[in-house]
Amino acid sequence: MEAARWADFSGFVIVQAVVFVALAGWQRKSLRAITRILLPSLICGLPIGFAFDLLIGRARDVFAYDIAPSWLFFAVNGFFSYGLALATAALFPPAVVRTRAPRWRRVAVIAGLALAGAIAAALFPATALARMVAAGCLVVGAGEVAAALARRSGPLGTLLAADAVPFLRFWRWSASLGLIYEVANAVLPVWRWSLSATLPLWTSELFIVAFGYFVLFHPLALAWQSFGEKRGEGRAADDLVERE
Repeated sequence: MEAARWADFSGFVIVQAVVFVALAGWQRKSLRAITRILLPSLICGLPIGFAFDLLIGRARDVFAYDIAPSWLFFAVNGFFSYGLALATAALFPPAVVRTRAPRWRRVAVIAGLALAGAIAAALFPATALARMVAAGCLVVGAGEVAAALARRSGPLGTLLAADAVPFLRFWRWSASLGLIYEVANAVLPVWRWSLSATLPLWTSELFIVAFGYFVLFHPLALAWQSFGEKRGEGRAADDLVERE
């Protein structure tokens, strides 16, 4: 039985790899560019995977895996699954906006207050939905605060500043990838959401695709685009927008 679960996991990772390669090919990335994205993503996927799996998955009981939890599985999952998700996030359209205008400082204040509220809410989660929403607010809020402190704004920050285009574009990409991942997980079951135990399956899946993958890809895309900007390479650096 455990061997079959590992086989499903391997199949899911192959699906992720195919999605990444297909998107990279669609964007006409060279083999060198793909390598420069993939290798650091796989390595950085380890700490990211541990953070999501232990702090959100196990500690907050937002999701659980069919494979028996172990340090080996968390490491393999972080390296391959989260690593490929991070590599895919590197191909997202620009979601980070540079700005020097004072109004963006208000965004940092709003994001900080939202983050504080999310931390307070996370201390007393009563239901699976409440735990999921609180965890999502923490992840997205932390990313937006970090971006604002660096005189940048993520997709939610631009929305708060009355510019919906980066937000809608980012949501469309994250939801589309989330749909692919959830369909693959239905065929090759790797994880299960605790929300499905309290809500009808289609309702919980719709919520997860629409919002859950926004939370997953938010810190991944912001990190890659900020990194790409500093290195002066990649799609993020080429397309990053500066607004007053």
